[in-house]
Amino acid sequence: MQQYINIQFLRAMAATLVAVFHLIPHFNRQQWQWPELFAWFSEFAYAGVDVFFVISGYVIWISTQSKAQPPTTGHFIYNRATRIYFGYWPYFLLILGLVFWLAPARLDSVDLTGSFFLTQIGIHKLLLPIAWTLTYELYFYLWFAALLLLPRAWLKPTIGLLMGMLVLIQGYHIWAHDIYAIDNFPYIPFYLTFMTSPFCLEFLSGCLIGMYFQQRRIPWVKTGLLLALVWFVLGLWYQKTHIMPTGSLTQGYFLPQRVLVFGVVSVLLVACMVELEHRGTQLTPRLSKWLGGASYSIYLAHIPLIFMAKELGFIGWLTGTLPWQELAFVVMLSLILLYSVLHYRIIEQPLMKLAKAGWQKWARRGQQQTPA
Repeated sequence: MQQYINIQFLRAMAATLVAVFHLIPHFNRQQWQWPELFAWFSEFAYAGVDVFFVISGYVIWISTQSKAQPPTTGHFIYNRATRIYFGYWPYFLLILGLVFWLAPARLDSVDLTGSFFLTQIGIHKLLLPIAWTLTYELYFYLWFAALLLLPRAWLKPTIGLLMGMLVLIQGYHIWAHDIYAIDNFPYIPFYLTFMTSPFCLEFLSGCLIGMYFQQRRIPWVKTGLLLALVWFVLGLWYQKTHIMPTGSLTQGYFLPQRVLVFGVVSVLLVACMVELEHRGTQLTPRLSKWLGGASYSIYLAHIPLIFMAKELGFIGWLTGTLPWQELAFVVMLSLILLYSVLHYRIIEQPLMKLAKAGWQKWARRGQQQTPA
């Protein structure tokens, strides 16, 4: 599968935005030199997750459908499961050790088994709370694995049908029951927040981008990027004026408004980045390869590293030693990125190679055991 540099660029930016979103609250906002800038980042940086979901759908499509012979369902499940778990488990063990050392009482409120296997849906019961997105990733991969069992000609119309069903189910409950009103939040059923979650539309939209580029090209990159900017600005306005009480869509991270705002922006960005690469334009190729490759590590690493830095007093030391809060923030973010790249090179990449070698060995053994 071709590795698009611009997709790696988007991955790096998305992971870094999520790290920025979680890092900002750990600094004294009273001492910012540019408090408005960081308050602005706090309004949307979490949407890096939405970019990841769209990219996941796109990558899954091109990695399975751009080949004359798509992978078997078993091969697909193995690849995606090892990609998720082999990248996640080292950080699960890291945060487990840190919590046991620095805040052992927290272990009483988490589901360790569900956290390890990513079967726990409740964000507050996960040892590494940001892993809530990985449960959605695994759910989508199971969906797609089932779709691979269908005749290839049925795949595109089935994805369109699924998207239509999701919109109808969500639309009915919004129209008939106003299910996402704040007073109804505690009563939203599981099948709306997870099984038919609006996030599924972001994954499937990524698949649509892959389908589109198999036969067509986008003639309007500048217009697409302008539309993304306008929709983004309108989304921030809507968030400030209509989402209560905090003014942030993250208060209900599964809100359909989030997908309507940041999901649409993400789709436009991914499509335009792919088109730019088709035209020969690559954004910061070397940096994109390094940080894009390490984006999964950046996404998972920043929570345990922030936790450790806070509990050991390192963030407090930074803010008390350096003249500006912004400088302390940049130092901490740089350390997160540096560690993530090193982790990717030393731990994640070797584990991925080990997983690939394991499948090849398994496949060769299966061929040898198949009777002539």
